[in-house]
Amino acid sequence: MLNSKFKILNSILLILILYTVFYILYPQAASAAQIYFGTNSKEFGVGEKFEVGVFLSTQEDFINAVESKINFDTSFVEFQGIQNGNSIINLWVKQPYILSEGIVYFSGVLPGGYNGSQGYLFSLIFKAKKTGQHTINSSGESILLNDGKASAVKITNAPLNLSIIEEISKEPFVPLYDPDPPEAFKLYVSKEESVFFGKWFLTFATQDKGSGVDYYEVLEKPQKNSIFSLFAFGKEAWVKGESPYLLKDQNLKSIILVKAIDRAQNSSIAAISAANKLSWYENIWVFAIMILSAIISAIIFYFKKFLWNKIKR
Repeated sequence: MLNSKFKILNSILLILILYTVFYILYPQAASAAQIYFGTNSKEFGVGEKFEVGVFLSTQEDFINAVESKINFDTSFVEFQGIQNGNSIINLWVKQPYILSEGIVYFSGVLPGGYNGSQGYLFSLIFKAKKTGQHTINSSGESILLNDGKASAVKITNAPLNLSIIEEISKEPFVPLYDPDPPEAFKLYVSKEESVFFGKWFLTFATQDKGSGVDYYEVLEKPQKNSIFSLFAFGKEAWVKGESPYLLKDQNLKSIILVKAIDRAQNSSIAAISAANKLSWYENIWVFAIMILSAIISAIIFYFKKFLWNKIKR
């Protein structure tokens, strides 16, 4: 009887040991989020232009934020541009851009969360420069759960290995035709102590399902009856900007316009009225009445003086 109990305990202990060893040696069995890449081929010829898609796989998790760096060797490939039309990210903290040579950085938020294995983020356009084996990979990833705590998710790497050969493909790279402007969007004026030291700022975001949004331009213009419109006439200029954008007019008496331009140079404009009204002395009509009154007063004064001199004679 005692021997039977020892045999059962030994069997249980053996199973526990085997399970622990297997768990340690094969941690990849656990689910993990992943940034991975996709192309229509793994082989490209020198001088050939090609597209590399950047994707997100969340496994069972719901994700609401992601950031990463995409690394490539500029001696093998020449960076040609970025497309982010149809991205699952609908609120870019930092749209994909060249952080330094051979590194593209991006950061974005997915309000409400995302769960899926083929979440398209954006595409990188390259031109093959020289023959050899080239690897494109990600680093510095941060993927956060949509759990109300922004908990970090375990991440696995999935580099893309490419072969660059001498022969150029007979099928040329065809740029994406995009006749449509970016989608309509809204502007929001906010103030937070943690952003721009508590100053008023502007947030905005939109998508372009064709070639992707290339950049934004911002214009702060005086209200129609503002005295400042006289001084700003002919000097109004759009300036490139990103969300969040620090407003120049901290009194919020300007009309704000934001223009979204896609890579095909189509554009759409969003506008927001001035939050605060003009002071009485800033109104051009009040200013005009004051000037007119001064002119009339001066005319009356000199006319009386002229008459007085006539009477004295």
